[in-house]
Amino acid sequence: MPLPDLPQDAWRGIFFGDSRTARKLPLDARELLSRALDFWGDPGLKRDTRTALLGFAKSALSDADQSWKKAQYPVLVLNALRMLVAVSPDYQTC
Repeated sequence: MPLPDLPQDAWRGIFFGDSRTARKLPLDARELLSRALDFWGDPGLKRDTRTALLGFAKSALSDADQSWKKAQYPVLVLNALRMLVAVSPDYQTC
């Protein structure tokens, strides 16, 4: 699957986060996974891969026990999910 054609600032946001979106993201693992999949055009990942990604998101978000973490962790988790989707075996082509 080809990578989406994105402007340079969008690529920076994928890998380094964009603090401007911190307040717009929910502290919800399923929603963040859905957004990460939507970002890549909803690739056909296997159920096991989706389960592993969801488990990662839930585990990472469960550490958000302070207000600053509740604001920043969703951004970090979303960016991590985007990268993990891109490097998942289901997304790779030979």
